[in-house]
Amino acid sequence: MGKSNREVEHIEEDIQGIVDNLPPDAVEMSFYVYVETPPPPSLNVRKSSAKPPPTQTTELGPYKFNSSISFPDFLLIIANACGVTTNKLPTTSMKWKFDRPANAVKKGLATKTAFDVMIQALVDRKKDYIFSVFMPPPTLVKRELPWLKDENEAPPPDFEYNLSNATSSATKSIRDQIVSIDTASNDDLNELLEAYPVNNHPLFPGKRIFQNEAGFFDLNDIRLRVWAVAKAKGQATINTPPASSHSFKNQSIKPPRASDLFAPSVPAENSSSQNPYLQLLLGQPNVLQPLVNPYQQLPFPYPYAPPQTAYGYPHFPHFPVPPAHHGPPPAPQAPESLSVELPRDISLEEYCYQVPGRGVVGDDESATVAQGPYPAAARRFFEGHCCGTLELISGMFLLIELLS
Repeated sequence: MGKSNREVEHIEEDIQGIVDNLPPDAVEMSFYVYVETPPPPSLNVRKSSAKPPPTQTTELGPYKFNSSISFPDFLLIIANACGVTTNKLPTTSMKWKFDRPANAVKKGLATKTAFDVMIQALVDRKKDYIFSVFMPPPTLVKRELPWLKDENEAPPPDFEYNLSNATSSATKSIRDQIVSIDTASNDDLNELLEAYPVNNHPLFPGKRIFQNEAGFFDLNDIRLRVWAVAKAKGQATINTPPASSHSFKNQSIKPPRASDLFAPSVPAENSSSQNPYLQLLLGQPNVLQPLVNPYQQLPFPYPYAPPQTAYGYPHFPHFPVPPAHHGPPPAPQAPESLSVELPRDISLEEYCYQVPGRGVVGDDESATVAQGPYPAAARRFFEGHCCGTLELISGMFLLIELLS
């Protein structure tokens, strides 16, 4: 668990830069870091009286700092000691205690308030400014920036801590183990989600597809999680899935046929009537006309030619303005009649008694009309054809005058 000289120089420069910026009245303190690795799970059923396996502890330090240091700078010292960044530190599980006495109680160090209380307690001691920090191993995956990586840099400290140690324990329930597995493999799962996004293969829309020499495989949620856990354990890589019953053996999928990916070039003809007027009355527009003449059901089947389409159903075309339709010529109409309809039929005697515009007819004229050369014919004509209108009466009057 050695470090290169360059790494040690970097850590010392960071710590020295922090100390140089502190006020002169601050107290110099020192501490050790103890990384406690949980024991591996026991496969044998132990008796209740059996002692659990001991916890492995890795000592780091000592490290010095000034009492006026801030909490983020204090975490930076611990992160540099463990070879990780500060966001990988398990701050919620960190504790501290005085170095003397040996049986001092451990106290929490998860927040800035707890850190300030620790500094104040150390300053009040007036001496023995030495304490210890206890913490579980940091996050397994180390995310280093490429421009900060150095080929001569020593590897991070090995706490003999793996996924099995973190997720399996004799004292953890199944639910706790599942939560621990998800937490430990979360970074690997995110890598797989980025490497295999949805719609990453054009033959399988809406799916995450992994392809190798054996075929195509659908990366559902279960397979992604199994792959992420195996990758966290070092049993798989980003390009090689694990060999397990939940992975991909004999579970390849076949791509769809080419005929299923595109619509047919000529759609099936509709068995309904091709009469456009009947379809209009039935409310069934003929949408399945063949492309040979897709507009024959329209009143004007020759619109402007639409652009070529890739599928069997063209867009609705633009039709030109139809020609104006001239209706049939109006029928000839007779001039309006000047007759006036009477409320009832009248007799010859009534007509002879009074004619509009002629005054009152006397008894002599009535006798002359009645005793003319054709009195019976005139009377029959008048009584058989008179419709109660003034026009017939006027005509009859002229006829009587001619006969008289």
